[in-house]
Amino acid sequence: MPYRVRFTDTAGRIVANFHPELKKITRIALQEIARNPYLGKELQEELGSYLSYRFKRYRAVYTVDEKAKIIVIHLVGHRRNVYELLEKLIPAPEIEK
Repeated sequence: MPYRVRFTDTAGRIVANFHPELKKITRIALQEIARNPYLGKELQEELGSYLSYRFKRYRAVYTVDEKAKIIVIHLVGHRRNVYELLEKLIPAPEIEK
């Protein structure tokens, strides 16, 4: 049974503004992820809780909720800047004093 795919508000707004052909390619990529959520590679360091799925020159960055069988798409963007954008969206960790 495929996982359900959900978008964060940010990811939803980004995909909504894609060209129709890119939306189609994105939809196909997300269907692949829904069938096998661990197709994407695990990211490193402060992005370690995320997975990234590559399609064309784009990346879908997401997390998987095993219990609820939901994939949350946090960001979809061009490979040149998607990780930098994701770092800006992630709250900075609190520094212990």
